[in-house]
Amino acid sequence: MLSRLAEAVYWAARYLERAENTARIVLAHHSMMLDVPCDLKLCWESLMAVTGSAEEFHKQYEQISELDVSSFLISSEKNLSSVLMSIKMARENLRTARAEIPRDAWECLNQLYWFSQDKKNFAMHRQQRYDYLRHIANTIQQYKGIIVGTMSRDSAYNFMRMGNSLERADMTTRVIDVQAINLILSQQEELKPFTDIKWMNLLKSLAAYQMYRHNINTRVTGTAVVTFLLQDKLFPRSLIHCLDEINDSLLNFKDPEEIQQKIRQTMDLLKRTNVHALIENGLHAFMDELQIELAAINSLITENYFYFEEQSQSQSQ
Repeated sequence: MLSRLAEAVYWAARYLERAENTARIVLAHHSMMLDVPCDLKLCWESLMAVTGSAEEFHKQYEQISELDVSSFLISSEKNLSSVLMSIKMARENLRTARAEIPRDAWECLNQLYWFSQDKKNFAMHRQQRYDYLRHIANTIQQYKGIIVGTMSRDSAYNFMRMGNSLERADMTTRVIDVQAINLILSQQEELKPFTDIKWMNLLKSLAAYQMYRHNINTRVTGTAVVTFLLQDKLFPRSLIHCLDEINDSLLNFKDPEEIQQKIRQTMDLLKRTNVHALIENGLHAFMDELQIELAAINSLITENYFYFEEQSQSQSQ
């Protein structure tokens, strides 16, 4: 497989997973507004911290409001991580690699792109915003279903699988880093009665609430939630499961040992971690360490597979 095509499908998967994750985070925050009293102010800035776009937001807006944050995260063309731009970038990448994916998958993505463009003003209105994001999240799930159900397990499929899993792992660490730590450190007395609701919202933002309830026989607590999201081997959005997916995909490629060694180191770090002790002290530093490890895995994948042709050509000259 040509390295430029491998890179295109890898990043298309990352962008689509980013679009779905951002949509779910805004949806979960939107739903939480219905569960707490109207006179309590929810922090919209934390959503930008999760997506890493706070600095760019403050360059464009003077104040933080529900409408401005929602529009920035959903439909802003100036925010390269917005739902709209993530879908656009996914389509641009796959447009150059259409022959690598089933036709039905391309048509599904193309329809999603035009829907996201035509209805982008729905981000301005609360009820339309909910329907818009729900449709996007569901359509991305439909696209992934087509990929899983009809695509050959070839190199393109495995690069997409790696991209999807790495982006998902990154978002899981970001949500824990921002939302879980904010919950643990929160000193707002008026919000303390709603702590359980906020932990449930964190799970919902990662589509994890139902499976948490199914597998964990305790009430929603910080330690149990973070442990589930980091260490549960069976939940597909947990960090350790995502790393295992990447490692499994690498078995299909040449010379994966260096990347697999980095993945094993990160998984070993996760397995021996005492989450309860982390929550008492050190969770933020640990999330930073995990994010550095994920960035290193991405760099190794890029260096080993996407620049290979360029390196080979320069060596032959």
